[in-house]
Amino acid sequence: MATPGEGGIFIFLSSKVNEEVAKLQDLYNCQNVSPKPHITIAYPPFISLEDWLKVRSTVVSCAKKVKPFKITLNDTGIFEIPQFLWLKPDNFEKLSEIRDHLFKEFPAGITGLNEKPYCPHVSVGYLESKESLFRAEKDLAKRIRPERMSFMVYELYYTVLGKDWKWHIHDMISLG
Repeated sequence: MATPGEGGIFIFLSSKVNEEVAKLQDLYNCQNVSPKPHITIAYPPFISLEDWLKVRSTVVSCAKKVKPFKITLNDTGIFEIPQFLWLKPDNFEKLSEIRDHLFKEFPAGITGLNEKPYCPHVSVGYLESKESLFRAEKDLAKRIRPERMSFMVYELYYTVLGKDWKWHIHDMISLG
């Protein structure tokens, strides 16, 4: 779990797809997660806010190597401990490509880039029990409408967990 001052790099969803995820969170009575629905590229702790300006140009160089791309949330997934429901993005190759570029520049010392295997996902939320988790996943698999769950990725966002325990966007880095 992140602590205040720790940063991460995320992809945020389009407002249309955010609305769809919010409907799912309500439907399954999920506890909301923070930050807003996203795909994590580098887990906290990545780079602290104090160190961000020292590494920003390197992150920009990494992002420039990847052209904007489309993602569709078209599958489901769960983590059993804790009971966590999520949506699986396609285009795993592009997500991994971004991480690979970052990893070459920021090897072993950054925990968030060492996570293996990388499991890109969009959080729906936590459920009360394993039974409710399994029911929700089965139901969600029938409800996914890929045509309503697609969006273009044009940028990455550097975010930092504030002392208020909310995630704050401090920078945006364009792809391509």
